[in-house]
Amino acid sequence: MRRFALLAFRDFGLGKKGLNEIVQTEATALTNYFEKEAEKNNGIVSNIKPKCQSATANVIHSVIFGFRYEFFQELCILDW
Repeated sequence: MRRFALLAFRDFGLGKKGLNEIVQTEATALTNYFEKEAEKNNGIVSNIKPKCQSATANVIHSVIFGFRYEFFQELCILDW
């Protein structure tokens, strides 16, 4: 069971530099988005929760499917 889990995690990028790059790319995109929003709204960025959720989903999506969505693209948004 342990061997299976380690092989499965390796297939999804555990221990590879690629996963770090995916997270770094998403963090950069998120901070760029927040900077643009702050410029538009006199330094105020409100309602950041959906964008943080989108960033997290983008990392997972990139690992599993190999591509990410941009923040301006409309996705299926769930109301929690």
